[in-house]
Formats: sequence, structure tokens, C-alpha cells
Amino acid sequence: MGETSLERTFSRLNQHIPRAGAAPFERKDEGLLPFDVPLTEFSRGSKDKPFDLLVVGCGPSGLGVADEAAKRGLSVGIIDPRPLQRWPNNYGVWVDEFEALGHDDCFARIWNSATVIVDEGKGNGVTLDRPYAQVDRDKLKTKLLKRSLDNGAEFCTGAVSEVKHLDDVSIVSVGEKEFHAVQVLDATGHARRLVEFERDFTPGYQAAYGATIEVDTHPYDLNKMMFMDWRGNHLDPELRKRNDELPTFLYVMPYTRNKIFVEETSLVARPYIPFDELKLRLEQRLASMGITVRAVEDEEYCLIPMGGVLPKMPQRTLGIGGTAGMVHPATGYMVSKSLFQAPILVDAIQNGIKMQQNSDKSLNASQISEAVWNNIWPEEDRRQRTFMCFGMEILMRLNKETTQRFFKTFFTLSKRMWGGFLSWRISALGLLGVGLSIFRIASNQLRYDFVKNALPYLPSFVKTFTQASNDFDSTAWAGLYEGLAVLYNVSMIQPTRPFDSTRDNPTKQPIRSSSINFADRVIKPRDGEDQDSGINSGPLSLENLDKVSDSAGKLTDDRDWIDFQQRKTFSDQATLASSLPRLNPNDHVDVLVAGVGPAGLALAGELAERGVDVGLVGPETSFTNNYGVWEDEFKDLGLEHTLEKVYDETLVVIDEKKGYEAINRKYARVGRKELRDHLVSKCKNSGRVRYLSGIVEGVSRDTSEPTKIVELQNGDKLSAKFVTMSTGHNREVLEYEEGPPPTWQTAYGIEIAMKNHPWASDKAVFMDLSQSDDENPGVSRVPSFLYILPDEDKVFLEETCLVSQVQVPFDELKRRLYKRLQNMGVTVDPESIIEEEASWIPLGGPLPKVPQSVLGFGAAAGLVHPASGYSIVNSLKMASSVADSIVEGLGTGDFDSASMKAWQTIWSDENRQKMAFYQFGSDLIAKMSLSEIKEFMRTFYSLPSPLWKGFLSHDLNPAGLMVLAISMFAIGGAELRMSLISELASPAGVKMAKAAAYPYLNNPETSPQDNLSEVLTKRNRKESLRGVFRREQLAQNSVPVGHSESSSVIES
Repeated sequence: MGETSLERTFSRLNQHIPRAGAAPFERKDEGLLPFDVPLTEFSRGSKDKPFDLLVVGCGPSGLGVADEAAKRGLSVGIIDPRPLQRWPNNYGVWVDEFEALGHDDCFARIWNSATVIVDEGKGNGVTLDRPYAQVDRDKLKTKLLKRSLDNGAEFCTGAVSEVKHLDDVSIVSVGEKEFHAVQVLDATGHARRLVEFERDFTPGYQAAYGATIEVDTHPYDLNKMMFMDWRGNHLDPELRKRNDELPTFLYVMPYTRNKIFVEETSLVARPYIPFDELKLRLEQRLASMGITVRAVEDEEYCLIPMGGVLPKMPQRTLGIGGTAGMVHPATGYMVSKSLFQAPILVDAIQNGIKMQQNSDKSLNASQISEAVWNNIWPEEDRRQRTFMCFGMEILMRLNKETTQRFFKTFFTLSKRMWGGFLSWRISALGLLGVGLSIFRIASNQLRYDFVKNALPYLPSFVKTFTQASNDFDSTAWAGLYEGLAVLYNVSMIQPTRPFDSTRDNPTKQPIRSSSINFADRVIKPRDGEDQDSGINSGPLSLENLDKVSDSAGKLTDDRDWIDFQQRKTFSDQATLASSLPRLNPNDHVDVLVAGVGPAGLALAGELAERGVDVGLVGPETSFTNNYGVWEDEFKDLGLEHTLEKVYDETLVVIDEKKGYEAINRKYARVGRKELRDHLVSKCKNSGRVRYLSGIVEGVSRDTSEPTKIVELQNGDKLSAKFVTMSTGHNREVLEYEEGPPPTWQTAYGIEIAMKNHPWASDKAVFMDLSQSDDENPGVSRVPSFLYILPDEDKVFLEETCLVSQVQVPFDELKRRLYKRLQNMGVTVDPESIIEEEASWIPLGGPLPKVPQSVLGFGAAAGLVHPASGYSIVNSLKMASSVADSIVEGLGTGDFDSASMKAWQTIWSDENRQKMAFYQFGSDLIAKMSLSEIKEFMRTFYSLPSPLWKGFLSHDLNPAGLMVLAISMFAIGGAELRMSLISELASPAGVKMAKAAAYPYLNNPETSPQDNLSEVLTKRNRKESLRGVFRREQLAQNSVPVGHSESSSVIES
């Protein structure tokens, strides 16, 4: 567009459009559009009087086509459940694009230019000399509606349930009514309700959370909008680490000195970054800029599928906008593209109808629809889209640093190049020119990064671009999985069900909220104003289940739950101070064991029985967790006398129609007092274990003696030849390998006094996978199951998330449990609750560094079964052999040798291989939906019992685990097989392969002294483990919607 045209545009716009310092466009409550013209109802649509075109969907794309078609004299019908619903999204466009469309009268405001910031610490950035505008959504919709009505378009309020295609017409069902049309257009956006896809739709997703905020002041120029701000140094360490891998940018529309629209945006990712995480990133960004928020209004949740396969072409149902793949695969822009395509689509319909009207032959609707698809997706446009999909896949693989390098280079291109790319107004050859130009001027590092990340998609890109086909493969190294399938003799061409393009579609329903309440977190009240405390007292009950708030600020903090669980005491469990001799500050011992749980007490007892002088350090606590075990395991350990209850049968519910099914293995509940008494008595009877209440703060080497100095949190010190940390999930003193974070098992349980409860007292329910309540439309949640240990007049009930990539909060598990009981007709009297339990178990994750001078044992050493959460049996079983290794090493006088031998016992080559296999299974399950988990468990319990029993008991050797995997593959359905194959290429699959090769890569001649850590390791006083837990939880989008309760038990 020339300069003169621009001047004319601004002259016209300035008469009507708010500019610097003007009052911002006020967004009314999202509801019905104020439209005083009645919508004309359908007067046609019968078999004898069909519409030329039926448009399904009343968004910008649908109304754009309806407006164009009606203007040309075609008979148009528009179907939408809420035709006068306001559009929820905030549309930003380049001024020249909307001017070319004739919609420059529909701007809410414009900015003379835009800014891009890519370098940390450089606030000015690059100025893009191209005017940008915010669309007045109400004005644009009103304009298109009124013009459509004026030209004869008719409306039907309802939802389309089915479309049937005949030779000359299509029949659209809306409730019990049927309407006929020559052509049907699916304009349902990203819901993709009617169009068909030949292959799975696997897009990347652009996710953005935005809000209009009232502020005291802000640093933005009112004549410039912030197009992209990629800086990320303002984030806390955890979010910064995640942002380094999955970067986001800030998008800002400044309205006045005190009101701005801000949006934290993930350009493209698969899967998308959760909205709660985007809110946290935005919160920290605003805080770092010193922006004080006084009010939040007009929130926006934007989730845009980008790239992916195009619809099947040709097909009878037409598509436009999101449903036809018209989202820019590298930017997420679509509105201008769709409105540009509307006349092209209508041209083909109009020409087809005219040609057939002038022909002697009967109307052939298929020929018209084929012409439409060829017009809106000609070869040139398909090549453009392939190039952009290729670019999108590369962008998804770039970290923050490389992304910044890319955009710094991209915006040094000519305006014609970057502008044409962003607007989708450049030829396929021009796009190749863009790519080559970037490569020519890029740094060597950027060239290397691009080539490295482009290679996995290059074969598919070249093939698809050359052929202008719809075959671009979004999986790296297309054909790898097919090769694996051949290797494993799996058929890849027999799907278990026809492909449904709406399955697992997170954009099927609009997203209007997320767990974290952004306003509650960022709003700072002015002096004299009150701010809600954000906490509602009162336990969760059946009465208030459906009345809870959407605010995550109303949740009981999981830190309180953890604290509550750790501080529980039981009067029937004797204190350690009353049972064992006192260990005094500055005393010296052979071995100091930190931790007084089952693992620590078991190891201390085994060492003492071997004549070792043991110091035991830990807080004075009871055994608080309810332990369930397999009876045969405790018998093998000689601990059957500590079992409180043994069940004759163990049941599972996998298929709700089949109900309870027995799995032929006896389950038992451990008596916490009995087990603790047994372990403490071993320590006491040996006469060699002394106890000091305290928490180990750090360990260092004595400079004058070959011993360790152990510093306690209160400043006391002890010395020992050997130190072992058996502190459960508190891992501060040990050092761990680099690697991805753990997955999580969380559970909330209650034991209640209840006579005549509905469960048989001789049968344990190990896993009831029936769902507690229905999922919200378009929301896929982390699955959980019910675990039941009944007795004659009481029952322990626990809602458990087996494994997930986020920590499901205890309040959410509590809500699910109560909802489940309500559905079962079970009433819980709060007075009958004997005990509440909150269990939190990290599964897998990095193993301890081996060797290191301080030994880990139990959960601290990573001995938790990553696929089941069990650790107590494994720790009790291993205590004897670990004690032998320590004693053997101490006998040589080489205390580092003792550490080396003990670590080799715990993490032998075989144990590493086993753990990697379990981690593989854990990561696989963590990615599964409820239906997929049911299929997995059905297959698992169909295996020969030695396999599944050995897997759960940690008893299978690597060969046995391989047999189990092959058996799962052989018995499982096609989906499970594909999941197993896909997971082989995941980090867990790579880790498993590395573990298998570990014996061959590890250097046995490496001296332990060369690698042992000698640095004093300190706990972090600034933030407790519980604080870390909560911060990670919030960062990973694990807080659910729908709770306002806090536990009265916790408060007391």
C-alpha cells in the first residue's frame, strides 16, 4: 500500500478511532450483541426449495462468506446455537490488510508502529514501520450481520447434529428438523465439527492468556504496540528453566496511561503451555516491570491449533477459517486470511451453480464442492502452507536463546519479506527466498541450530512441497515409527476405529477459565481498600461440593496438607527418645543414619546387629502413612506378624460393566505401630543405636581425620566414619544427576467408622478405575482411582492419582472422593472420620550421583517404584545387603570404599536397567487418558501372574522385564502398541536404552576418590521442600478449578 493510501486511511480513521490517550474501547460483558434488527428465520430449505449455501457457524469466517454470498444473490442460510453471541477473541490486525478488505471502519484503535524486543536488557527493541490495529469485534459482527440480512440471508438458532450428502443436495439436521442445501459450509472454527480428515490432526498450539488491566502507570508508548517481547530473565529459577525450553513472549496494546491489554503468548508448542503457567509468567513479568495492577477485566483465553493436516480434499462439506486449516502455521493469524478467501469460495459456488443451471444435466453438487476446494487450496497455497508448517516444526524445537536469534534475524529482512510472510501474502518461491535470506544473514550458530532442527522434517517437506500434496508429516523422521512397527511385526493400516477429527480436540469447546485466578494474584488494593483473604474455612462436604469457588486462591495450600501429614502423631507409638539411648552433640559414631522412617530404622537395626556403632538422627515423628503391601512379600521378610489385616481376595474395577474382578493375590494392611515397634526393638536390643532428635543440615569432610562432620539445623555437630541419608523425599543433602523432573503420585484418603458399609471386609479393592464424575466438555483431566481397605466396622478410602506429570492437589482428590461416594450413595458423617491422609510421592526423576561420599537409602536413594509408588518393601528387603556392603567397606579402613560398595549394591548395573524400565512405564502411563489406562491395566492383569506380580514387587530381572514388555505388546490392542512404540523415542525410551548400555559405557577403573563429592552440602534455608513442591505445582498447571474449602483438621 502506498504512502498516499496510508495518509488517506489515517485521515479517515482519526475521525472515529481512539488514539494516544483516548478512552479505551470498553468491552461489555460477554453475552449477546446489542442488535436491534430481528433475524429473519428460515423460509426455505425444503427439498423443493433448497438453499444455495448453508453456513454452519457465525464467527468472522462464516459471516464473511455469508455476507459475500448473499451480496451476490445466492440464497444463504446461517445456523448457529447463539447467532448473536459476542465474539470472545481480541483480534489484532495489520491496518493495510483490513483496509484492503474494506473493513477499516471496524477498528477500535490503531498504533502507528509496532515493537519487537529480543535481547535481554535492551528495552527499545526493533521498530516495525507498519500500522497495527485492534478490531472492534462488536462493530465488525454487526456490520456483517446487517449486510447479510439486507441481502436476504436467513437464520436458524440451533446446533447441527448430522449432514447427509445426496447427489444434488445435502441434508442438514438441526434437532428434529432437516434443511436442504446445494452446498454446506463448516465454519465452526477450531471445533472442526463437520469436515472430514484423512489422517490424525496433530497441530501445534498457540496458547495465550491476556487481560485488560487497570494500572497506576506503565512504560509503553501509546503510539506503539508491543508485538513481541521475548525477554525472560525476570522469571524465577523454575519458570526460567522451563522458559528456556518453551519460550513465551509478551504482547501489549497500550490504551491509555492507566489501561493496557497484556497477553503472555506461546507462539507454538505441542502440547500447549497450560494457561495457569502463562498466568504465572505474566504475573512475574508485570512485577519485574514495576507495574501495579488495580483491576483486571476482559480476560482472554486463546488456544489456536496451527499446522497439522488439511481436511480431506475434495469432500462435499466445505470449510473456511480454522476448520479448513487457514490458520497461519507460523504466526497463528487467521481472520484476514479467512476474509480474503470468502470471495474466492463464493466465486466457485456461484460459477458452479450457474454452469449447471445452463446445462441439460442434473445438478451435481460434488463437482461444485470439488471446484471450491481447488479454489481455496490451489497448489500454490498448499506449497505456501507446507513451507509454513515446516517452519512451525522448526520453531517448536527451538529454545529461548535460538528463538531470540531467529527473530532478531527475521526482522532485519526487508519489510516486503517479513510483512509478506506474516500476512500470508507471498508466493511459495518468495517463501523460499525468505528462508534463504535468513540463512544467508544468520550467524553460524543460528545456521547450525536451524539445520539441526530442520533435518528431521526435511524429507517430508521436500516431498510435500514438490508435489503440492497434503502429506506433510509432523513427526520427526517420518517413517521411523513405521519401521519400528515392521520390526515388531505390528500392522499400521488397521485402525481400531474410524478417525474422528474432533477426538481429543482441546479447542472443541471455548476455554473461558483456568485454575489460577489471575486477578486474585496480581491486584494490589489502594490504600484503604480491602482485599479478600482468599481462604474459605470449613471442610469439604457433600453439601458444598457444587458451591465451591473457581478461585485457586480459595484452595487449601498443599504445603498445609504436607505439613499436616508430617506432623500427625499417634499416642500408641512410643517416642524414640524413650526407647533408645541418647546421642549427644559432638559424639562420634561409626555410621550416622539420618532419617527415622521405615528405611532409616531398618538400616540402623541391620548395621547394629553387625556390631556397628550407629547414630540415628531425625525429628521425633510417628509412622503416619497407611502402608498396603502384598502378603507374600511381608512373609518373605519375616514380618507377617506386623500385618494388621490380611484380605482373602484383592479386587480391581477396570471395566465398569464387569464390576469387581479378582486378581488372585492377597493384599494386606500394615500395622504402623507393629512395624515401628519391630524396627525400633531391633535397634534397642542391639545396644548399639543411639538417637538424637534433629535435622541434618550438611555434611563435610574433617580436614584432620578421615571422618565426616555432620552439622544439624540447630548448629549441633556430630562426627562419623560414614553417613547415610534415609530422609524419604527430603533430598537436600544428596547430589543428583541432571535430568527431567519426576512424575508424581498423590492421594487423599479418609478412614471412617461405619457399620454396615457396602464393602466386604475380607476383600481389598486395589484399584477402582470407574470415574468419580464427568469431565467438563473439552477438558481432559488427570485420571485417578479409588483404593479401599475395609474392616468390619470401619473402612479406609483413598482417591489416588497413580502417576501424572503434575501434582494433582489434595483438595481436588478430596473433591473427587466425596463426589464418588455421593454417587455410590455413601454418606460420610464428619464426626465418624477417624483419620485423614495426604500422600505425596515423587516417582522416578534423576538418580543420585554415583559415587558420592554420602550414601542415600530408601526413597532418598530413588528406591521408589516409579510405576506403582511402592518403596517400603524394597527398602526393607535391601537393608540387609546394604548393611553388609557398608560393614565390608568399613572393615578395610577406607571409608570412601564403604560408600562405593554400598552405592554399587543399591544401584548395580542390573538395578539401573530395571529402574529405567520402570521409569519408561511410569512416563507412558503419565501421558495416558483414563480410557488408555484402562486398556493398559486390562492388558497388564491379563499377563501370566509371575510377570505382573514380579513387576509390582520389583522382583523381575531385566530379561524378565523384557518378556513382560513383549507380552504386553503381543496382548495389547493397536493403540497400546502404538503408545509403546512412540514412547521408545521419548526421553524415557532414550534413558532406558542408556541404562541398558550402562555396563558397557561405565569405566570400572575409575577411582571413587576421583568422583566423590567433598563439598559441604547445605539445605536451603530460604525455601522449604514444601515451598519447592508448591512452586513446582503452580508452575505445572496442577491446581484445579472448583474448590473453596480448607480442612478443619488442618486448622486444628
